[in-house]
Amino acid sequence: REKELELAFWNSIKESPNTGLFRSYLQQYPRGTFVPIARARIEEIEAKIAAAKAPPPVTNGQGQGVSETSARGPAPVFADSARRNLQEPELTRLACEQLWLARNEMFARNGYCFGTSAAQQVFGTRGCTTSRQDILSPVEIQNMRLIKAVEDRKACGAITTAAFAPAGRSVSQSQPAGGSWHYVTGLDPKGDNFLALKVAPDVRSERIAKMGPDTLLKILNARGDWRQVELRDGRTGWAHSRYIKCCREQ
Repeated sequence: REKELELAFWNSIKESPNTGLFRSYLQQYPRGTFVPIARARIEEIEAKIAAAKAPPPVTNGQGQGVSETSARGPAPVFADSARRNLQEPELTRLACEQLWLARNEMFARNGYCFGTSAAQQVFGTRGCTTSRQDILSPVEIQNMRLIKAVEDRKACGAITTAAFAPAGRSVSQSQPAGGSWHYVTGLDPKGDNFLALKVAPDVRSERIAKMGPDTLLKILNARGDWRQVELRDGRTGWAHSRYIKCCREQ
């Protein structure tokens, strides 16, 4: 009887373009006869949907095609992030602004309509077709999560429009004169009331400077609980992330 019900269910959905029906089959019959075919149908349908959403080639006026990501914003950080899994080492060496770009360029590539002023300035609205966020492929979702994890470890904060060049130009590697800065906070006023700037990410390393409450700094890198930072006077070193927060406008 169970097999008959399964067969009837399968015959009713096997020609459907709706992936939800095949997922329902997989949930109801996880060891069913048609599980491999159902999974293949889901992949086939998702591939067709992705191909249908792909915008037509954009030309640069000289008959040469350019990607929609480039048309909507800066040159892509990872032009192939829809086709391959990014690796953590190639992400950890990027600045917070580049990580933000790498994460959001995947949404831009899929026609996402951004709601923040920073993203709208960088990517514009050309090619914007949807406000849904469930538009990334499985590879892009994995890459997005890895990028976000690296951003969290670097204590990257909110991105402002001042962090970027105008749309169509590459992102500057340098900290803007204004914009958002991390700052020192949470110190014990009854104790030392300073955060040590160290030569290395080690409590035993030499101290470069004492950073008091509200000292502004830029995050350069991360190693465990330590952050490599740059002060406004240009000095660099390592400090414990426990006492570093984001962000302040200057």
